[in-house]
Amino acid sequence: MNKNDLNTVIENAKSIFEEIRKKYNLIREIDERYEKLKEYLVFSSQHGQCEMTSNIQKILEEFPEMIHDSIHKKRACELLQGIRNLKKEIDRASVEKSKSDLKKKMDNDVKSLAQITENLEVMENTFVEIRFNALDYNILDDLRKDPVISLKHTPQTRASIRIVLGTLIDFLQSQERRY
Repeated sequence: MNKNDLNTVIENAKSIFEEIRKKYNLIREIDERYEKLKEYLVFSSQHGQCEMTSNIQKILEEFPEMIHDSIHKKRACELLQGIRNLKKEIDRASVEKSKSDLKKKMDNDVKSLAQITENLEVMENTFVEIRFNALDYNILDDLRKDPVISLKHTPQTRASIRIVLGTLIDFLQSQERRY
């Protein structure tokens, strides 16, 4: 799935999420303890998770397993590691000329990484899930049974707090069926 498809998925997921928020009167305030919304969307699989974003570079940094293996992914991971190392070297460098040379190298790597990430594709079987900073088990029970939630992927047990909206491909296909 390419970046354009991912953007479509994100729009669809946000739309459904807003419907859920309205239906269950979920609070849109910020939880002061976490300085985040009390509920938010993530991409997830058995290999990891990250907050929902269309920024492929951020996905690559936080949840690389979501990206299809390819030569481009391998090169992007190498560049990311190189950028991290250059940042450390810049922090340790004492001479301005050294810092300047390192910054130029890092800028080139950042540009290369941006170009490469345009060619990366995400795994279609990745889930879109709702995460909660403050749990309300009554709402979780109601959500588990709601037809807008993926009943196939959401565990139907009170022991689980996992609420899955669907997979990336589910969201893309539902968009295609609308038109």
